[in-house]
Amino acid sequence: MSYVQNLSSGQVSTLRAESITSDDFVALSTSQVSALQASQLSALAPSVVGSFKYYHLNALSFAAVRALGTAQISALHQATDSGTLFDGGAVSIMSPYVARFLGDVVSPSYAANFLGMLSTAQVGALSEGAINALLALGSRGSILVRFSSDQIQALTTGQISSIPFEDGIEYPLAISSRQISVLSTLQLRALSSAQMVSLTPSQLAGLSSAQVKALTSDQLFHLNSDGDWLQSSQTAHLTSGQFAGLDADISFISTSALRQLSTAQITALTSSSISSLGDSFRLEFLAAPQLRALTSLQLSALPPERLSEWDPNTLLELNGLRSMTSAHLTSLFASLYRPMTLG
Repeated sequence: MSYVQNLSSGQVSTLRAESITSDDFVALSTSQVSALQASQLSALAPSVVGSFKYYHLNALSFAAVRALGTAQISALHQATDSGTLFDGGAVSIMSPYVARFLGDVVSPSYAANFLGMLSTAQVGALSEGAINALLALGSRGSILVRFSSDQIQALTTGQISSIPFEDGIEYPLAISSRQISVLSTLQLRALSSAQMVSLTPSQLAGLSSAQVKALTSDQLFHLNSDGDWLQSSQTAHLTSGQFAGLDADISFISTSALRQLSTAQITALTSSSISSLGDSFRLEFLAAPQLRALTSLQLSALPPERLSEWDPNTLLELNGLRSMTSAHLTSLFASLYRPMTLG
């Protein structure tokens, strides 16, 4: 039996770190461990740190845990290979700050299981650096996908925005379609434009109607960068406000998606957006009710010569002819009354 068991917490706090052996440390109670000073922890031999159990880590203060040096962390890292710190699935009861610390030192062979055992409180306590360190331990996306829906929903917006991606390479955002589908409105809006670019069609397809309505105009625009956008059924859920904020080239929207837009969505399109559809000859694919929803301001965004190329029957559907400029009206009449030529 080690003599340290009989020491008071006050006496433990005065022990010279060099005198504490692995056997001594294992014999310490949690109240004795919690009395150790950061300076004592930093001076412990790596072999002693390698003997830590999960309840020892839980008993340490955050400052004491942070005091561990590189050699000690290396010993702790090696201990995780044998599951020393995870006896009995003990990760699930570790305090959040210990879980955050372990995120930087857990071994590759245990990383996936480690993440799966974390409670939602512990997940929310993981630092952004810890998440990236864990992801770096496994093959692309193979670690974070172990998170359950509850764990994903426990991630903070800062953690969400730190999830890595590699644009230009066949590596999407490192979470699955299932996980994206359970993101809250705040979490979804935390995704950066670069992260949005990296979303795959299957990931986008998992967005619910409520999530689609939560997307910002900037996020919607950056869905275009890889040539993928929302499905037609999802486009129908976009609000007029989202379209009004999408003041950009939207010629990438598919014809089927365009025809899914409501008249309110059509009316909300900015002049820039309408101009991009006109330049790409996409307006002609709108249904009659959609054409009738175009306003005079929107039609005025089109070059006069573009109107002259439209089919007369299409022009007749336009209710927004009022208040148009004389140049547009002249072009319009030129289209309606252009002479027929015999072949």
